[in-house]
Amino acid sequence: MVSEAGHDEIWISKACHVQTAEQRFGSHVREAINAYLTEPPSSSEFDDADDDDDDDDDDFSDSDVDFWDPTTDAFDLDGDLAAGNLGYLTVEANFGFLLGTTLTDWVTMASQPSPPAAREDAGFPRIARYRCNLTALSQRFDLYFAAYQDKIYVYRPQRAPRILPPPCLVLHPGRTRAAKFTPGHVDPRFAHQINNVVVGDLGNLEIVAFAYDDGDVAAYYIHTIARHISESTMSGLRRPALAPKLMFHDNVGLSAWGLAIHPQSRLIAVGSNKHEVTVFAFALSRAPPTAVVPESDGSPMVWSGQTALELQRHLQSRSRTWKIILPLGTNGGNIPSVSFVNDDRGEAEKVAAQDIFGNTWMLDIWKIGVQPTFCQHMSERSSARYKGWGVLMLPSSSFKLTKSIPEALGLPSREILQMQRTTLDITCGLFYIKGLAVDVANVLRNHSFGHDYVATHNQGSDKPSPPVGSYGEDSDSNLGPEDDDEEWEDDMEMGAGTTDPVKIETSSTHQDSTGENSRWAAITKTRAPDQAAITDISEDWHVRRTILPLFGETPPPDELDAPAFVYGKEKKKRVKPVAFQDAVLEMPKSVVKDLCIFRSNLTDFELIPLDNSSASVCYKHVVTFHDHFNRTSAPFGFNKSSSERVNMLLHVPELHLVVAGSPCGRVALITLTKAQKWVHKDIRFRRGFRIDRVLPRKEEEEKRIRPWCELIGIAMSPVPGARARGLDLHPQGPIVTYRLVLHYLDHTILTYEIERSRKDQEELIVY
Repeated sequence: MVSEAGHDEIWISKACHVQTAEQRFGSHVREAINAYLTEPPSSSEFDDADDDDDDDDDDFSDSDVDFWDPTTDAFDLDGDLAAGNLGYLTVEANFGFLLGTTLTDWVTMASQPSPPAAREDAGFPRIARYRCNLTALSQRFDLYFAAYQDKIYVYRPQRAPRILPPPCLVLHPGRTRAAKFTPGHVDPRFAHQINNVVVGDLGNLEIVAFAYDDGDVAAYYIHTIARHISESTMSGLRRPALAPKLMFHDNVGLSAWGLAIHPQSRLIAVGSNKHEVTVFAFALSRAPPTAVVPESDGSPMVWSGQTALELQRHLQSRSRTWKIILPLGTNGGNIPSVSFVNDDRGEAEKVAAQDIFGNTWMLDIWKIGVQPTFCQHMSERSSARYKGWGVLMLPSSSFKLTKSIPEALGLPSREILQMQRTTLDITCGLFYIKGLAVDVANVLRNHSFGHDYVATHNQGSDKPSPPVGSYGEDSDSNLGPEDDDEEWEDDMEMGAGTTDPVKIETSSTHQDSTGENSRWAAITKTRAPDQAAITDISEDWHVRRTILPLFGETPPPDELDAPAFVYGKEKKKRVKPVAFQDAVLEMPKSVVKDLCIFRSNLTDFELIPLDNSSASVCYKHVVTFHDHFNRTSAPFGFNKSSSERVNMLLHVPELHLVVAGSPCGRVALITLTKAQKWVHKDIRFRRGFRIDRVLPRKEEEEKRIRPWCELIGIAMSPVPGARARGLDLHPQGPIVTYRLVLHYLDHTILTYEIERSRKDQEELIVY
């Protein structure tokens, strides 16, 4: 079937699987949940976290793990022993044994009411408000993670109607020493609450990482969690042999938000409210290729007692674990999202950081003295809507090959608007999204600034469309592929189609008028403090160190307790961001040609190729706050101003898909597209995207399936294969079905199953 826009429609069945809070915890919780949603958070919801301090990162006690007795899963969940009555007592008595307890002790504890400090006294766990993504699915094991305030609930998801049974395990990491002195940004009364959850491979092993409002960052190896759960199942009521321990626990100095994990380079990147990115680079037994430093390299001496290039070589050798601090400067903001930028070998070379002002930064991880790169947001600069919330660095392999502009962008080319010189606005594609719950014309009239999208669509829809696949304005360019690459590379060298100049003070990586390379302008010239020198290079074992590559500083660990020492006002003045178009010229052509920046703000999306001879693509007003029934009341804090922000991005390369969620309760399914070359009104572009669906759909809204409250997490993974055993996923066959889980503040769970069809078909199938 072909849509009005000229590309094959996606097929979606009518099933959306739902599990309500009453089905999870028992019918008695509804009144308490309604009160929880409508009233401001009260002091009774907060624990005194002083007893949870983790003064030694490696000394992780058994009290931080709550054991689960799998035999209780046989209870009748519709009766008196529903999960709400038994499953959420005190955290310490959660369906299992503490060390040294007997069955009699456990039954006694289960029969007693929970103290108020446990926060589960009403039969359900509370969830922190105003965060990023609080849920994740393992890609290797059949495990679902949900962060409820300062705890991580681990579930084994099932098919509807019992999507989330009672948890298999509850993890409760303590605080680092630094967290005790770090105020929370969202709620100072309870700073040790989780802001973000990410799952990814670190080397050959999968981890789940958490960012906290007090600056803590923690991670577990997921296989240790799966092993613990499996052994608990096999051992019945006996204590499991091994409890999962944190594989990593540190602090970044202020509220931590953005999280990214790099499998090949074994890195964890954290964006924080210090307006900087912290990269944790774990020591490697085998060093990656590094540049050879000449005997006389001409670089200045730095705190470590080496020249800047000698320190750079030592950093790149990965012979020790490094805490690498990468500041944005005075023009930066809080960082809710980060993503790694790979070189042509697949190693992480830079970090892309999205700040809340809507600007994207690229920060070099391994080079000393290199200034950050700055790419500002879309036009319409005076609008508050251009606050930034998400960023992904996408390689060419993530994009699906398409045959025409309508198939690639989701609308006829005559409805594409040209912004500036090299940006294509495809907002009129909203009219072609099947099952969209909102009235598109009303949304565009109420939200648009300077563009009459409704008129553009009405004028375009009056004209007949050329046949799909024909060489007209809605098809591929009739320029052959043989002259494609060389011509585009020439344009890139000339700087054709660059973005608007950056309107902040910038620097260049080239030599200045005096002939001195300005790369070293930010290097700290003051005398190094005691213990800043690196003296153990010749030793067999190297201690962990902290480094600020831009300034060439290796501060002693004890001094890091004073944030001003690390990054004070004087240092901020030395940060001179490099304009995006200038920095691209310094990057290898293969990398520039391969990568695109995908970013989100309050309701919009933008795709920016590093290759500045290709056009950017923007799509506005996609995930807007929507009240399908014009309600007169709403939960506390659930409104347009606080809930419109696309701060949850999942990249699924196997489906050429990005899943984008917003606390307003809605989720966009975005197909990434590419072709050899497209031309639209003399603007050339190779990569774009289309919106296939916005969930929940109109029919689900009309059935009141979406709860009237905040969406707190989205998660996606393959569905367990038919031959899967235990907790392993083992998806089978050439077509892998994925499951998408939407988790709402009132504990409602919605699930969809999604797959990309065979090569001879174009639809994305959503069950």
